[in-house]
Amino acid sequence: MARPSSYPLELRHRAVRMVAGALVAYPNESAALKAETAYHTAATKPQVTTAI
Repeated sequence: MARPSSYPLELRHRAVRMVAGALVAYPNESAALKAETAYHTAATKPQVTTAI
């Protein structure tokens, strides 16, 4: 028996739609997933600045 997901159903549906929309720009599903994940990870990383 699979464990319940920690992500809400709407978030999972949105992720599937996002990757499905990106599939036209990439040669396969794996490439689309990798590109979309990298894009959104970079967009949500906090910007760290150091004082000199």
